[in-house]
Amino acid sequence: EQQAAGLDNVRFLDLVPDEDYPVVLAAADVLLLHERPGVIEMALPSKLTSYTTASRPIVAAVASNSLTESLLSSRNAALVVPNGDPAALVDGLLRVRNDHALRARLVDAARVLGQEKFSERDGLHYFVGFAKALADSRPRR
Repeated sequence: EQQAAGLDNVRFLDLVPDEDYPVVLAAADVLLLHERPGVIEMALPSKLTSYTTASRPIVAAVASNSLTESLLSSRNAALVVPNGDPAALVDGLLRVRNDHALRARLVDAARVLGQEKFSERDGLHYFVGFAKALADSRPRR
């Protein structure tokens, strides 16, 4: 925040209520998904589900062999840059800012990813499968 002091195009916001979150995302020029260097197979970031419905381009600073990178790259749903590399992040942000066609492709691909992987129906299907696998793995008496 100190380094961004004085920049008119960077704002840091406090947490917002859940009902305001979609509005905040919609107001952004680009959504940043950043994973700490060393995070590889922990899990997909929960914010990814809301990012894919926000109709904003996503820049993802993630490890090249992470679960997140694999999903986003396979769907071209974000501009992926290496995490822990500030110059690559700035480069990526500038590419998205300067390339209208790229922004449109990223938004469309993220929307499709959200519809195909993060819908309520898919979540319910996954939960039922998970519960069934747990029940099937219980020792029988």
